[in-house]
Amino acid sequence: MNQSLALLNVPFSDLEIFFLIFIRVASILLLAPIFSYKSIPAIVKILFSVVMAFVLYPIVKDYVNVNITNTVELIVLIVREILLGASLAFCIQFVWAGIEIAAGLISFMMGFSIANVLSPQTNTQISIITEFESLFAVLVFLAINGHYFVIRSLVESFQLIPIGSFVINKGLIEFIVYLILTMFSVSVQILAPVVVALIITNIVFGIISRTMPQMNVLIASFPITITIGLFLLGVTFNFAANVMIKYYYQLPQYYNQVFRFK
Repeated sequence: MNQSLALLNVPFSDLEIFFLIFIRVASILLLAPIFSYKSIPAIVKILFSVVMAFVLYPIVKDYVNVNITNTVELIVLIVREILLGASLAFCIQFVWAGIEIAAGLISFMMGFSIANVLSPQTNTQISIITEFESLFAVLVFLAINGHYFVIRSLVESFQLIPIGSFVINKGLIEFIVYLILTMFSVSVQILAPVVVALIITNIVFGIISRTMPQMNVLIASFPITITIGLFLLGVTFNFAANVMIKYYYQLPQYYNQVFRFK
């Protein structure tokens, strides 16, 4: 192996630095929204990560100062980089998770939960409304150049958290818990009007079923509930997009919170 490296005239230390840069790039991109979609072939993700590592290498190599003496140290560094990538990816994934929670509830209330579809993004069974809202969230994210936020934060991470310096402490755990709580806040803010309207609709049909037992409320409620739900989803598009944009623009702040833990 050393003879091969000598023939390539590449110092082994430089290969170590490039490998660690690649691990951080790949761990972030493979877990971040859009980049992590299963509809994108794995080989494409790996090649894109390699290209990004090549581009970043001359920029960030001065911020990499590691001295690996054995395999255990290398494994520890790799695990730390993967955990950092997972933490940065979760800073934006929680918005998608909040949207999917609310959309799943709406699908259940509209009766669409019995007609699940295979999501090409996650390769899982989800409801039609959930898939629709997820695609809407992706379009809003791309419209405001959110993917640039991810790439820019990736570059800044090497300056603020040198390779091997990331640690999981109490502050980081508390911040992750805060993001989980914020996830439910996202659900309420984005789709609360639709959920409230559907709850009121179901209450009205419940009252009708008690006062008019001869009426087949189950059959009559489906088209009305679906119509109300789809109408309110269309009416609240602009409102939902503004809420998403508010959280997307906070992405650099969330990343800075992660960058503090080193």
